Amino acid sequence: FYEYATRSNQAFRVQRDAIMSELDHLKLGKCAVMHVRRGDVKIMVGHYRKYHAISEYVEAANSLMKKLDLRQIFLLTDSSLAIQEAETNFPEFDWVFFKRQRFEADEGGFENQLPSSLPRTESLYLSATMELVKRCSLIIKSNSRLSDLFEQSMCSGRRTDPIKALRGEVGCPESVTIGIHDHEELKQHGK
Repeated sequence: FYEYATRSNQAFRVQRDAIMSELDHLKLGKCAVMHVRRGDVKIMVGHYRKYHAISEYVEAANSLMKKLDLRQIFLLTDSSLAIQEAETNFPEFDWVFFKRQRFEADEGGFENQLPSSLPRTESLYLSATMELVKRCSLIIKSNSRLSDLFEQSMCSGRRTDPIKALRGEVGCPESVTIGIHDHEELKQHGK
C-alpha cells in the first residue's frame, strides 16, 4: 500500500522511464552496483569523509564479482573524475552510468548536491537509479545512508515465495562495504 500511496504522478513516471531507457543495456542479474561518494569528501573545514579510490572498491569485491561472473558495473557517483578513474584504470569492466552533468571530485561539496541546479532533473535521475539498481545482483558501497537506500531498493520486490518471506528469506543482493570504520579512524587522527 505504501508504494501505491506515495507513487509519482504519471508525467513524472513517463519522464523517469525515458531516462531509464538510456540504460536498457544494463543486464538483468548480471551487473553490480558501485556507489562512489566524492562530493562530500571534505564536508566542511576540519571535518572530512575519507576518500576511497575506485581500486579499493574493485579490490574489495573482485573475488565475489568473479564468483558471480559479473563484468558490468552500474557506477553511481556525483563525480566525473570517478568515472574517468574507473574507465582508465579498469577497462576490463563494462562501466554503465548516466551521461549527465556532474561535479569534479568534491567541488559540489556537502550542501550543493544538484550539479544541474534543477531539482526536478535530479529527482528524475534519483528515481530512475532507484529502479535500475534492482536489476543488479551485487552492491559495492562505502559507509553511507544513500548506499543503504540503494541496497534496500535492490531488495524490494524480491520476495517471490510467501513461505520464504515468512522465514525472512528475501533473496537480497550480495553486498560489499568498504570503509566501515572510517569515521572512527578519522576521529583518531584528529580530522
